[in-house]
Amino acid sequence: MELLNTRELAYTILISTGLFVGLLIKDLRKDLLSILSALVSKSFLKLYGLFLSYNFLVVLLLKRIGVWEISLLKDTLVWMIFAGLPLVYKAGRAKEIKVYFIELLKSLFAFTVLLEFLIGLHTFSLLVELLLAFIMVFLILLIAFAKAREGNEKVVGVLEWTILVVSMAVLLGEFNYVVSHTSEFLKWNYFWQFWLSAELAVFLIPFLYAVVTYLRFEETYSMVAKPRFSGPVSRYCRLVLPFYFYNDLDGLRRWRIAAFRSKPKSRFEVIELIKLVKELIKEEKNPQFVDPSEGWSPYVAKAFLMRLGLIGGNYVFYYDSEWGAVSNRKHLSDLDWMANSIDYSVEGNRHVVTQLKLRLEVFNKSKVGDSHAVFLQYVSFLFAIISSEELPMRVVDSILFGKKASASVDGFNLIIERSLYDNVYGGYDLKFVIQHRKHCSK
Repeated sequence: MELLNTRELAYTILISTGLFVGLLIKDLRKDLLSILSALVSKSFLKLYGLFLSYNFLVVLLLKRIGVWEISLLKDTLVWMIFAGLPLVYKAGRAKEIKVYFIELLKSLFAFTVLLEFLIGLHTFSLLVELLLAFIMVFLILLIAFAKAREGNEKVVGVLEWTILVVSMAVLLGEFNYVVSHTSEFLKWNYFWQFWLSAELAVFLIPFLYAVVTYLRFEETYSMVAKPRFSGPVSRYCRLVLPFYFYNDLDGLRRWRIAAFRSKPKSRFEVIELIKLVKELIKEEKNPQFVDPSEGWSPYVAKAFLMRLGLIGGNYVFYYDSEWGAVSNRKHLSDLDWMANSIDYSVEGNRHVVTQLKLRLEVFNKSKVGDSHAVFLQYVSFLFAIISSEELPMRVVDSILFGKKASASVDGFNLIIERSLYDNVYGGYDLKFVIQHRKHCSK
């Protein structure tokens, strides 16, 4: 069996050339060396050791049941380096575990069933493989750059379709070769080569889940450590949190945020906070009805602007009896880092929201553009959800011109506030606030 086929050799040449060029350029060399030093840090070396040990045991198991032999060693190592390790790195950055594992299964299926079966069995000449490798790497880097900035969904879609077209062209070429040389591939070694990646992928899932779980608990343990928490409370958290959240990493994250705010000082307060988080999760799945005369349901209110891309975060305790949720920031332009943005927040008590707030963040006054007009569209959309009345013209004018104003409409107080930033660009916040009558009577 050849050491490297032309496809593997092409990617080896491309990656080696990229590293060599990166080391020659001073600015890139500094960043590259910092990345490489991070990848061989003590924590990563420990992770590599666990990863290799786990896969070694998997290979022993596959060999024992008769589905692995030494001729598959190269394919095993290639899969571990180019498929397994990247998935482990992604596990370290996973925030929403359900989303992560859905994407994980998609990527494992794509890599294992299609690419490994057709692309892995036959390759083109080295020149063709170098050209294909360059095109694929270039497109992947473009997608990564586009995804790093909001508002490039269409660009990302076009690039992903381009990759799909190129991949399908390669697959058709591979498929044509396989069909015309069927007798060459009707052998047991090709059968085991095809199933190898599928087997390794399936066995990797428990390891990835363990990595995600371990990292999330380590984050929590570092947060509850001294001096922020007392020794007895910190040790108690380490003892009970795995029992309550062993299969609920989202709940663990919410408990960590809540604990950072409230700082429980006893075992009783730790358990009460756990119970509160569990109750909030249940309420979010089945929100209670809130009479419009009292305000809005927190879980309904924070989703008012979801259609506009402002997705409310978890409804959490702030201080005293104040609760609230804040959305993501939506940038109005992705052309530079000083782009203006809009976010949305709701505030109230444990069960009822009584205040809605939209904020336009103008970091650089010289780049206001049509931000106020866009902000007015968001304001109008929000107000139309909670009232059948029209926005008063003085409110419209104050938003367009960035001036302070207030009005009462349909029992709601409408407030426009402006606050200046302490920076050389003359930036400012423009806030539109809707206060329910119950908020005013508190």
